[in-house]
Amino acid sequence: MCFDAAMPENAYVRQICENVARLLRKERERKRLSLAAVGKRAGLSARMIWYVERGQRYPSMNSFLRIASALEFDPVKILTRAEKLRG
Repeated sequence: MCFDAAMPENAYVRQICENVARLLRKERERKRLSLAAVGKRAGLSARMIWYVERGQRYPSMNSFLRIASALEFDPVKILTRAEKLRG
């Protein structure tokens, strides 16, 4: 997971970040939760969730864990799946 606002220069890290963002969005949509609902559960703004899901912002570890918890999605599984999606 990316933890700073700058786009990672390392291609491996960038790909993992993109995959994590996609997985978070898919999980939110699968659970039919709005951005606002996830934001409220995570204690973050809906806009922040939107930015994270689109790879425009990279959350801190704390925010990543809060989003994962709000989705009831094991963060280890998220990272494992993101790695496997690299191909």
